[in-house]
Amino acid sequence: MDHKAELAQAQADAKQAAKEHQKEVEALRAQHSQALESAQEAKAAAQAEAERLAAATSSLESKQAQAEERLAVLAGEIEKATTERNSALEAAATAREESAELRGRVEGLEIALSRGEKEAGSNC
Repeated sequence: MDHKAELAQAQADAKQAAKEHQKEVEALRAQHSQALESAQEAKAAAQAEAERLAAATSSLESKQAQAEERLAVLAGEIEKATTERNSALEAAATAREESAELRGRVEGLEIALSRGEKEAGSNC
């Protein structure tokens, strides 16, 4: 081959190599663009999930605070009901004692009345 033919072949080879290189660059750019798009979508999804979790956490914290307040109220109500129950039990015990005492008095009076009637009957 002569020098011109070699030069023409070298230029043709260089053009072909440049075309192949350009195709590789375009393929890499497409892959990079696709990867970048996927990464952005993943980032957006992660951000949305983080926001959802933050909202859920806030909601749970609020519900926990409400539950704690309700438990405190219920504890107060239980304490009050227990005090009232204890007072009622004491009153019932006192009433039973007074009732037993009154029954004893009534029985004593009945016995005395019965004796009085017997004595009055024997005096007749």
